[in-house]
Amino acid sequence: MEQGTKAQGAEKPAPTAGAVVLTAAEKPLMEAVSNPRAAARLKALLPVHIPFERFIQIAVMATRKWKPEQIALLDPLSFVDAVGIAASCGIEPNGRRGHIQPRYSKAVAEATGGKRKFEALFIADWKGLVDAAKRADPDLLGIVADCVYSNDHYSYVEGSSRELIHQRPRMGEPRGDFEGAYAVAHFKSGFWQLVEVTHEDCEKARRSASTQAVWNEWTDEMRKKTAVRRLAKFLPDAAALGSLTDAGDRPSDVSAGDEPGRQVNVELA
Repeated sequence: MEQGTKAQGAEKPAPTAGAVVLTAAEKPLMEAVSNPRAAARLKALLPVHIPFERFIQIAVMATRKWKPEQIALLDPLSFVDAVGIAASCGIEPNGRRGHIQPRYSKAVAEATGGKRKFEALFIADWKGLVDAAKRADPDLLGIVADCVYSNDHYSYVEGSSRELIHQRPRMGEPRGDFEGAYAVAHFKSGFWQLVEVTHEDCEKARRSASTQAVWNEWTDEMRKKTAVRRLAKFLPDAAALGSLTDAGDRPSDVSAGDEPGRQVNVELA
């Protein structure tokens, strides 16, 4: 005997390839990125180490944090474009290395007579940028980024024996007010490169972003990303990394004419 009954007309998610269960709202998005034309385009853009099925499932599931109205009134073509940008960057929009976020678009609303009101944007996380940088330059060991607060001990000492020191307060003690962020690239040769950004640099980046959703939810991560973007301009394959600038996140730190931040080249002892 059945232990209960389902309400008449209740939504019943249906399974798709890979045993991923999609809701009725998610099905059109999956269809948009998996139709033959879109699939061929995405497969051509994706790096060989990322399986296509896994990638599109992650992209569709990224919308589960959106409001129902944002999914229902989303322009599906913008979703395909956002997924395409993520694919070309080789960054999965899994909420850790990349994000797909909705944004109200007056142009979409006018073009569709109000039937659609939102567009999708891909925003790379700083950890996604680091992954892309390591793929672009095999001599790059990694990039470390962090935020500095007023109660931290932070210093950079130049001279014959240069060193960077960043010490946080004891665990549980307040860190104080945000002051800035930095990023350090380490290379196999022992060479390392430092870039610093100030509080105001990060605020400029935040103000110029097309969507505030990711900044509001992951503020410190976006501050680190501001430093990593600055650092990327000084890496060997800066041109390739510059292509990661996306429509949803065009901070002032990658705009022509901005101050480049303090950039220091250091050799390890």
